Amino acid sequence: MNRSRLSTVLIGSAQTLLWAALYYSFPALLADTHAHFDWSLPLITGAFTSFMLMMGLAAPFIGCLIDRGLGLAVLNASATLGGLCLLALGAVTHYWQYLALCLIAGLAAAGCLYEPCFSVLTRYRGAQARSVITSVTLMAGFAGTLSYPFCHYAVNKLGWTATVQVLGGFTLVVTVPLFYLGLRLLRQGSDMTRGRYAPSRSKTRLPVIDRRLFGLVAAAFSTVAVGHYLVISFFIPGMESSGINAGLAVQLMAMVGLMQVLGRVLMLFAGNRLSALQITMVSFACLFAASLLLVAQQQFWYLAFVFVALQGSAYGVTGILRPVLLRELFGKKGFGQISGMLSLPYMLCAAATPLLGAILWSVFGWPSISLVMVVAASCGVLAIAAVARRHQQTQVRATTSPKVAVGSHNQ
Repeated sequence: MNRSRLSTVLIGSAQTLLWAALYYSFPALLADTHAHFDWSLPLITGAFTSFMLMMGLAAPFIGCLIDRGLGLAVLNASATLGGLCLLALGAVTHYWQYLALCLIAGLAAAGCLYEPCFSVLTRYRGAQARSVITSVTLMAGFAGTLSYPFCHYAVNKLGWTATVQVLGGFTLVVTVPLFYLGLRLLRQGSDMTRGRYAPSRSKTRLPVIDRRLFGLVAAAFSTVAVGHYLVISFFIPGMESSGINAGLAVQLMAMVGLMQVLGRVLMLFAGNRLSALQITMVSFACLFAASLLLVAQQQFWYLAFVFVALQGSAYGVTGILRPVLLRELFGKKGFGQISGMLSLPYMLCAAATPLLGAILWSVFGWPSISLVMVVAASCGVLAIAAVARRHQQTQVRATTSPKVAVGSHNQ
């Protein structure tokens, strides 16, 4: 195995373990946290919302550090901080301590999960980053599959306190070294000179970009966050209300993760035949079709299988496409900051969606959730179509006036 492939395997393994321990362990341990502390579920879910809000708010700052050449240090330090937070959770006795650690863990996640990792991969691999990012997400797609069974088994055998401490200890002893080695190999295998990846003390400024184009991209992917977090929050009770038994509903939910991996595999076959923007448009169309199937599923229960296939695979592809599309549209200059700025509205929508869904569920029931998904998917399709049109206009203007400052030519 050459250095490039080994670094990809190590980084992908680390991302899988980080997502499993630092992100999915919170929802996986939700009921057990409630039983252990006897806090109300709104308080516990509120802490997880704070976790996601911190991820979004910290993303632009993390991106700025990456653009200054500090990406490797940020990723390693953040992964270490996440492991320490999980260890500290085992000593929590009061809710304010739990909330504070969730906020710190959100900061750690903002510095070591997909967005910063993809920014670093894009920085060091350039045009080859697309295949590397795809490979990493193929591996990390199984994080939820690992986290839920492990947490369920460990809590029953060891208890809640020991479970979070095992997660934290494993992160520090196994995951962080894997991450460090993978990132070190990434830098050694890069064609960048030492001077180009060395940390810079000078302040980095966001390059001149097409703000309207960026706003359309941010709006499009924010609708994806709304749809996805409605699914992971309300799909199982929604299926039960539609007449599907709980066991089958859980199996369908488990299939969503597998479909994400399948979608990413299909994207690999697409290769360089389609641009990132073209694949993004196809994915958004699939998300819209899936939302319509979810409405129809209330009359024809078997459509739930088709919904899972479309929703899961399309969402899995969009996770890869965000950084690739940003580079295609705005270039590599200031990529970390641009990526972090895009992550902010996405994470804000992700944090607010469960609360919005809970209100709608309590007032109108499951049908309102599926209708909101249709509206969100429709807005996403319109936004990404506007992105394509704006990008095409930008290219036309650039060919006629080379002095035009647009995001797609900030190379």
